Amino acid sequence: NETNSSILTYGNSISSFAKCGKLDQLMKTFEAMSQHGLTPDPATFGVAISACVKRQNYSSALQLFDKMNALNVIPSLPTYNSIISAYGSRGQYRKALQVLDEMKHRGVGPDLLSYTYAIRACAKAGKGNLALRLLRTMQNNGISPNIRCFNAAILACGKQKNHRAVLQLLDEMNRSFIVPNRETLHRTELALKHVPQTQSSVLRNLQAKMNT
Repeated sequence: NETNSSILTYGNSISSFAKCGKLDQLMKTFEAMSQHGLTPDPATFGVAISACVKRQNYSSALQLFDKMNALNVIPSLPTYNSIISAYGSRGQYRKALQVLDEMKHRGVGPDLLSYTYAIRACAKAGKGNLALRLLRTMQNNGISPNIRCFNAAILACGKQKNHRAVLQLLDEMNRSFIVPNRETLHRTELALKHVPQTQSSVLRNLQAKMNT
């Protein structure tokens, strides 16, 4: 019918603006849909939110997320992940964790990327205990942390000066056969800067693993 045709036309325009990074036109198109009483579908919202996050326009991404909730449009897994990333990048770790809880409540994921972004949000805020809790939660849910998760957790624990946790994370990486990378080395160096003797031996060990 005519309504569905209009929604499709607007959706195609939004997708085109998203691909070109024309976020102003993208937001204006959403506003035009609202004025005509049209509700975008989850895919259209998802494409737009992803485009905003990729271009670090987090305020627009979160504005669209609020609009989704107001219209009772349930986000897809990738859209939820984009929103967790957006909140984390803004230092709003509590909001990021609320979204993670919402996903569980709605039965949408979360997946490895969801937890990675959530742990990064905690790391940015220096919340080591929360990062560790998320790491354990994902493992209990059958999701194995990858190098990005561990690096973010090391950063979070380092900011809290929780040296023991940093060493435990490195040991867990080793037992999980996860090879450290340059980011691991950098995060560990910063995390252990207040215990120079330990730092020196740990860094040598990491470099040896990276070179094998």
